[in-house]
Order: sequence, then structure tokens, then C-alpha cells
Amino acid sequence: MKITKELEWVRDYIDKVEHLVPKVKHLKKISSKKGNRERWQHCHGLITYFDKKSYRITLYLTYHDLPSDKIKQYSTLDLLQYLAHELAHLIHWEHTPEHKVLECEILSIFMVKLKKDGYTSEEDELRIGKFYRED
Repeated sequence: MKITKELEWVRDYIDKVEHLVPKVKHLKKISSKKGNRERWQHCHGLITYFDKKSYRITLYLTYHDLPSDKIKQYSTLDLLQYLAHELAHLIHWEHTPEHKVLECEILSIFMVKLKKDGYTSEEDELRIGKFYRED
């Protein structure tokens, strides 16, 4: 699976949830793109189907009045939450209770790993401007 440089750190997280989302092995690419809205904070994901068995996840990110490198303005927690949501779509396409339960299970696994890796808090990360994923 190809992962763009700024999101390469998510690979270990994705590996941790393959048992919940077996379709993850069909992911061809995970990437991020700067969104086209400049006036408000926003993130959404898009799953693109290459064929019936392979997918790409793109996270579109914008943040109000910040420099062009938008992705660094989102905390590690934000990005993992968006990724968990998109991964849950690989199993439950619609926003059903089952989708939300799976999203929460994925996010719970992500948070256990994040804690073990020494992450303290979103406030600490954003206040000091050193992002966990840059270590």
C-alpha cells in the first residue's frame, strides 16, 4: 500500500486493525490533499474504488487562516479519528449504528497504541507545536 509521506506514520495503526477491517489489505493508497475551502476548518475523507476489490482513501483537510501546509494543523487525535471513520466505511458503507460501533472499536485500538507510544494530550501537542507524528 502506498501512503503519502506526511501520513506514513498511520501504517502501524492500520496494521493493528486489519483483523477488524480485512478489506484494508485491498487499500492501494492513502493520501492527503489540501481542501478547496479556505474560510473554515474541515476534514472529510473519500474512498475511491479502483475496482470491486481495491480502494484508495484520501483525507481532504483545510484549516482557517493557516499556512499552506494544512495537514500539520490537525492533531494526531483528529487524523486518527478521521481515518477510523473512513476505515469503518470499508465494512459498513452507510452511517448505521454498526458503522459507528466499528469506528469506535478501530479508534479504541488506535488510542491504546497512541498511549503506549507516549502520547500525552492534544492540548500538549498543539500548544508546543511538536506533533507526535513527527517524532
